[in-house]
Amino acid sequence: MQHTMRVLGRRGDTPVSWDPADAAATATAKAAFVAMRRAGMLAFKGEPGEEVEQLDSFDAEAKEIIFARPIAGG
Repeated sequence: MQHTMRVLGRRGDTPVSWDPADAAATATAKAAFVAMRRAGMLAFKGEPGEEVEQLDSFDAEAKEIIFARPIAGG
């Protein structure tokens, strides 16, 4: 089963996909997750009809993870 991270940016979203049964693909996705969190992006997961949950660590079983930049107030 294919799982996806979507990185929301100025040019739309950039997908990163992995299959939890594929250790190499999962490791690549986890490394991308860690890099985006270190860059200050926020990660969220949630299924349609479910409450959205913010993630601090990679969840290989999440079907979809969305990354967004924090909104600056002023």
